[in-house]
Amino acid sequence: MSPAEQPAPAALPRRRIWRYLREGSRHRPGGAWSALISVGSVAAALYVLWVGALAVIVGDGALWAALWLKGAGLPYGALDSFSTWARAFSAQYHLDISIFIAITFPIAFLTTTAYKERKGLAWTDIVLAALSFVVAGYYIVYAGKFLNWSRGFTLPTLADIVVGFTLLGLVIEQVTGRPLFEVLRDGVLNVEGSERLVYQPAEAPTDPMAMPLGEPRAALEQGGGYLPSIADASSAGPAGALASDSASLAQWWRAFCAGEIVSQASLTEMATFVGGADGYGLGLYDIADGGSVGHAGQNFGYVSWAGCLLDEGAVIVVLSNYLFDNIGGMAEPLVRAVRAD
Repeated sequence: MSPAEQPAPAALPRRRIWRYLREGSRHRPGGAWSALISVGSVAAALYVLWVGALAVIVGDGALWAALWLKGAGLPYGALDSFSTWARAFSAQYHLDISIFIAITFPIAFLTTTAYKERKGLAWTDIVLAALSFVVAGYYIVYAGKFLNWSRGFTLPTLADIVVGFTLLGLVIEQVTGRPLFEVLRDGVLNVEGSERLVYQPAEAPTDPMAMPLGEPRAALEQGGGYLPSIADASSAGPAGALASDSASLAQWWRAFCAGEIVSQASLTEMATFVGGADGYGLGLYDIADGGSVGHAGQNFGYVSWAGCLLDEGAVIVVLSNYLFDNIGGMAEPLVRAVRAD
């Protein structure tokens, strides 16, 4: 090329960029690499379809079939278990992300853009592919740790729960344009047999009542007719304004665990515990060392423990007007008795 035909210096960077775009191509290595990339690409595509849509569609179909088999008096347990697993699969989004990374990242590194002249894989491609697979594999095994690492998640404190429920109550009122009490009474509190489960101060508790910390009846008048007091009932809001006896609370938990208050899919997602069996779901945790969902609470002068033993189909409620550090210890004999029956 003559000096007159030499490109201007300013044009060189543009030509290099154009060559990258024009000549860049995806490697198609042969042998085992080719098989790995082909199988991995198909697996990644199928997995995305499964998580994005098919898990719910197939799960709903399996649930319908299980209900039909149950109504016909035929075995349905395996299909019912599969439907629950499939419908809850997308709720395990932290595990989904890990599996997706384990499949797609190695493929991305093994098919990296390069010059035409580059006929083989660089060692960096192989190292990065292996590293991404190992890291994603670690988080598949320890799925809860992946969620902690990626989102800074920790088990909620009492302050977290109070603030969360208070904000949720405000959102409900803003969206519906109605007082929270009316929304709750027409919805999640509209359970037969739970008439003594009241939302204060819109509703007042009625006799018989246990006074906070075993105080005399005068405590009710001092508290403005509410438990433990009008001050607490009006300030706690959605986080602690409910008052109930054991029978009404048991009826509510029965309806909740039977899928009468929220859908079965929502219940499954709520009972998906982050961090394993000792973790926390969406307002629920395992209260009886396996096979249970429930919650415990504490207010001024009261403690509560309530939930469902899923395999036994039983509800246990323990209420006390004295404070205990371990209210679950009071419920333990009842749990053992139910499971031994």
